[in-house]
Amino acid sequence: MGITRDDPRIDICKEKALPYVCIGMCEGSFWVAPDDFNGGREATQHLVELGLKDICFVTPTTYGDGYQFRHQGYMSVMAANALPVRELRTGAEPLGEIAAYRYFINLEKKQLEDYQGFVCECDETALGVIAALQDRGYNLPEDFRVVGYDGLPGISQRITTIVQDPDLIASRVASMLERAILREEPVGVVVPVSLRVGQTT
Repeated sequence: MGITRDDPRIDICKEKALPYVCIGMCEGSFWVAPDDFNGGREATQHLVELGLKDICFVTPTTYGDGYQFRHQGYMSVMAANALPVRELRTGAEPLGEIAAYRYFINLEKKQLEDYQGFVCECDETALGVIAALQDRGYNLPEDFRVVGYDGLPGISQRITTIVQDPDLIASRVASMLERAILREEPVGVVVPVSLRVGQTT
């Protein structure tokens, strides 16, 4: 499973001497992680190349909590292009997509229209943002452009998103687990991600 900050499962595995692999970077453990920094960069750079200047990073969490490298990728592109950093935190209760919908459906019109595009921390957040924008009468990609993250099967086919390769991640995890069973020195590996352009940009 994806790790969280101070994840108690890691301590349990260590205490019981159980071989384990983290999905997500974790110093002192075997880990496999998608290239979230470059994924965040690709998502943001895509909007910059479309001519957008007012690009907002949208997250259900505190900035960078659990997805800090996606956020850092966004920050990197904005800094490299001398563009203003804009961030919105929607909350995650009761579900990420519902929280994002409620936040954007109630966002003051003037503030909303200060933005041109949104880089969302994950696909669920992107779907909530998209639904709220459409319910408010906006058209995508004419009025706003939205990029998600994860490439979740079944829900992200129509949106522009950063796609992870779950088969490759699973393969790397299996290889790492073999090494963990053999009590080798822990190492990590970063798995590439890619931009898939859809109907929201």
